[in-house]
Amino acid sequence: MASDPVIETNSVTVPITSLTFYGEYLLSGEGPFLKVYQVTHGKLICQKDVLNLAVIHGICKGFGSHFVIYGQKSLCVVSIQISQHDCVQICLESTVCELKDLIWNICWLQENSTIEQHWSQLAVILAHNSVVRWHWKERLVLQHAHCAENCILYSALLIGNTWDTLFVAAGTVFNQIVVWKPSTEQESTQRCAVQKRYTGHQEKCQDSFAQQSSPANKTSYYKLNKHVKWTVKQCKRKLVEVAEMEEAHAKNKTMNSSKELEIRATPFGAKLLGNT
Repeated sequence: MASDPVIETNSVTVPITSLTFYGEYLLSGEGPFLKVYQVTHGKLICQKDVLNLAVIHGICKGFGSHFVIYGQKSLCVVSIQISQHDCVQICLESTVCELKDLIWNICWLQENSTIEQHWSQLAVILAHNSVVRWHWKERLVLQHAHCAENCILYSALLIGNTWDTLFVAAGTVFNQIVVWKPSTEQESTQRCAVQKRYTGHQEKCQDSFAQQSSPANKTSYYKLNKHVKWTVKQCKRKLVEVAEMEEAHAKNKTMNSSKELEIRATPFGAKLLGNT
């Protein structure tokens, strides 16, 4: 008796929705597929369906060869394994996690001193201005913090690499940018107060807050400018300045806000530098 025919995927042609460099390789999100290309000759080395039916919107590097891949409401952790003979393989380090809201951004959290659990947690900012503290190895939601500004977001940035120092810079549907801290939930309201609010932006803050680095891991520098009518890029720069200054204040450090500042974008957050 003949078996029923089986439909198999031969090739997929979809837009590229996320890119990041890893040494001499380029990681590309194309639909649910994570693809690895060799930079010098552009050859496709390997590919893997990592998000099932979700479209990849972000690739965030963590410790070693680990990356968190996210898109729509889904996320998972993978590693890029490279053998001595330059054989590249994409390995799933976690199963796909499905959250209840759209994922806007993710950053890795450093919580323990041991190597095994050094980066076992993730901070996930969702579309309705809340942050999930996710233990990806245990598949547990450790905390879910909600901002007092309960609205839809068009963009968001997570600054910091521990839960206690984490700040959110969120572009809201009201053409405002709010800065809040997920670890400051108030018992009376079960929400986190807005610490800074910026108005005056004349369009919706839809531009991504994502920080970028070059293939050679060079850092990016931005100058802070003060203007009455801000552009999206100027809003980004100002937000990172404020969040870093708040974090420095929490550590009892002093910072002269009148100095010209520079921001160094790194894979795990932003570094604020002052000119002496």
